[in-house]
Amino acid sequence: MDNADSTTNSGVHHTSSGFCNPYTSFESRGFADFLKWQCDRLSGKAARRSQVADLRFTNNDGALFRANREHFTVTWIGHSTTLIQIAGCNILTDPIFSERCSPVTWSGPKRHVPPSPQLGHLPRIDFVLLSHDHYDHLDKPTIKKLGNRPFYLAPLRVGKILQSFGIDSKRIIEHDWWQSVEMEGLQFHCTPAQHFSGRGVHNRNETL
Repeated sequence: MDNADSTTNSGVHHTSSGFCNPYTSFESRGFADFLKWQCDRLSGKAARRSQVADLRFTNNDGALFRANREHFTVTWIGHSTTLIQIAGCNILTDPIFSERCSPVTWSGPKRHVPPSPQLGHLPRIDFVLLSHDHYDHLDKPTIKKLGNRPFYLAPLRVGKILQSFGIDSKRIIEHDWWQSVEMEGLQFHCTPAQHFSGRGVHNRNETL
């Protein structure tokens, strides 16, 4: 597992136990905020997404992507999962192809529509870009299916999670904010996000 060969622009987002958002506009939300949001949705004070979004499913067998070797394409698959084809490379962002984004398969937020195309219909993936470690952006079943074929570009400390999924450390490159790396003629840059991280109750912001 390697860090990108670049210097960090600023270390103000580092803490003794992990990371923080140094931006004054960032508002930290806790479990109480989550409960209030859910209560407001149930009471009608806050609109449910299913009430305001008309999501239509478009079938895509992936044949165009598998045959493409030269055309630039960007295809939204679902949530933050996007297939980018550029310079002969296939890139997936925050891939999640599971039915639910959750540590368990029987509960948790569920997809509105299935991913299109399905994971098995995609071309060979060269790079996976990960923004943070939340379950709806870092999906264990999807990562295990992708395996050690792609390179994984991830924020600091996310590499250990990937290794626990069975990914070889040699296929993982971690980045701090403002670091970049060049691979296959492409430059990848890690830029700040005003968000938080954590996959459990007691590990908030331990990863970038």
